[in-house]
Amino acid sequence: MLEWTNHLCPFVKKHYGSGNMQALQKKYAAQGVVWLSIISSAPGKEGYVTDEEAAQIAKDKGSMASRIIRDADGTIGHLYGAKATPHMFIDGQPHHPRCRRHDWPSLRSQGHAAYVHYR
Repeated sequence: MLEWTNHLCPFVKKHYGSGNMQALQKKYAAQGVVWLSIISSAPGKEGYVTDEEAAQIAKDKGSMASRIIRDADGTIGHLYGAKATPHMFIDGQPHHPRCRRHDWPSLRSQGHAAYVHYR
């Protein structure tokens, strides 16, 4: 699972503040899914953090992601076409990209749905 995140985004705050994102991370980790939280904020832009700041933010919000990746130059974000946060991709079906809007109660926080891309 690839999850684009920005700790300053109000939607990220809602999903993590409710505990919904952590519950999904825990559920899928138990099924062997590797969950990568990706931060694609460039230096000087909203959401940019150092490695140390990223680790502290993840700890403070109780993230259960397998790993945090800083993508400050946007290479991974451009490759997947990530445009917003939280933006999530399930990577496991190469060459068959699909996008589906999910209104999962476990992800929904105050009426906001999540967009998940299947690749």
